[in-house]
Amino acid sequence: PDKLRNVDKEAEWGFSQYKHWIYGYKTHLLATSSPHSPFMPLDCEITKANPQDNTIAMPLLKRFSGNSTKYMLADKGYDDQKLRHLCEPKKIKFIVPMKECPNTNAERMPYIKFYHSKRGRKIYAQRGKSIEPLFGYIKELFSTAKLKMKGFKNVRAYLSITIWLYQILIYVNHIFKRPL
Repeated sequence: PDKLRNVDKEAEWGFSQYKHWIYGYKTHLLATSSPHSPFMPLDCEITKANPQDNTIAMPLLKRFSGNSTKYMLADKGYDDQKLRHLCEPKKIKFIVPMKECPNTNAERMPYIKFYHSKRGRKIYAQRGKSIEPLFGYIKELFSTAKLKMKGFKNVRAYLSITIWLYQILIYVNHIFKRPL
């Protein structure tokens, strides 16, 4: 509207699995989720809020070597056959919330069965103890919940730097034998 002021005109509307409709930007994060080590960001991509999550995950997963990774956990916005196929040669089991429908593809059934198994649910539950709190730590540490800047380039640079600084803080704590 004409009289609306102080709005970031480069931001976009998008859908978030947790916040539903949002206006702004998204941080897509690839991170560790091991229960016995600190949760560490490995790679990230900052976008406007409107791209679908699965399309942003593709370049992140292509860059990821995943040498010792057994599982890739993601919310249902990342449910994509191409992402599952990208993980298979790396021997990574891609786990996202999935449901069986009357016309469900036979190729999809093993993923659905694993997700709904006791083991699959236990593994997927780790995501709620790692990824979401990691976003919370970073938001709290760097006050990123409401940014004072506007413009995609500025927001992307700032959020990328916060992820990088968080990695450095974890590393420095490790070197000085402080709690991670």
